Amino acid sequence: MKNTKRRFVLFSYYDRCGIEAYLEKQAEKGWMLDKITNFGWVFRRVEPKKIHFSVVYFAKAPVHDTAPTEELLTFYDFCEHTGWKLAAFAATMQIFFNEADEPTPIETDPVLEVAAIHASAKKHWLPYRFFLCAVPLLSIDPIATLSITHNGIIPYVISCILMTIFAAVEIVRYYAWYRKAKEAAERDGIFVAAKGHGLFLAVMNFLSILLLAFLVMTYFETRMGLFVLAATSLVIIITVCASAVMKKKRLSAKQYWRNVIILSIVLSLLVVAAAIIVVCSGNETSSHLLEDAPAVHLRIQRADL
Repeated sequence: MKNTKRRFVLFSYYDRCGIEAYLEKQAEKGWMLDKITNFGWVFRRVEPKKIHFSVVYFAKAPVHDTAPTEELLTFYDFCEHTGWKLAAFAATMQIFFNEADEPTPIETDPVLEVAAIHASAKKHWLPYRFFLCAVPLLSIDPIATLSITHNGIIPYVISCILMTIFAAVEIVRYYAWYRKAKEAAERDGIFVAAKGHGLFLAVMNFLSILLLAFLVMTYFETRMGLFVLAATSLVIIITVCASAVMKKKRLSAKQYWRNVIILSIVLSLLVVAAAIIVVCSGNETSSHLLEDAPAVHLRIQRADL
């Protein structure tokens, strides 16, 4: 019997109520959130029981899960003093649990709660979505364009457009919720939960996987396409693994960015060097074919005679 399990949880970043309800159901089934990683949410087996969860957004927390600031440590102490223990965290999103029957909520003012979510979203979640909206313009690079065959151009363009639509819809949905939640908090003193985002995220992820699979198969048709696919996959794997290691060690912000810069420079140099080798290898093969062409043509003529 496995004592741990990993799940990819499809909730929007700001869907506090949805996340809390999901974690409470998992606890009732005997699964307790242990940590949040780049490869999904990890749960550990526990005795099934009713556990309350609280998702809190702390804008002053480090985005890249580096060493906690003094303000964050003070906040942890305050929560623990009131019975809330830290279960896991992901950037500015802090998840606490409490085994009391009726615990005192960490957040009691809806106005401040909505403001905290918005401040956290502006720090890293929204900028990343705006970046994804610019993917079609940023993806126009000569190497990628030349490496894709005519059949591969269509899924390549569609994948970029799909990514942009996904990010744009997420931004629109967020601001629609934020405007509604802010008005309700200020006027009625209630917190409006974000609803109906799970299905949208599931559909978009499914379509993205289909396009990625088709694009991968297309890339295998050319030497340069195969190189781009292999290089991109390797860079992603190294980056994700390095991020996981730095997250586990909780380095300081200075150490984190120093490592990121060094890793980026090294990977860039390696990719450029590999691209030059692939291009030169392709040119050398083409030149050999051109040199051998007259001899092949002569042999064909003799065979005809």
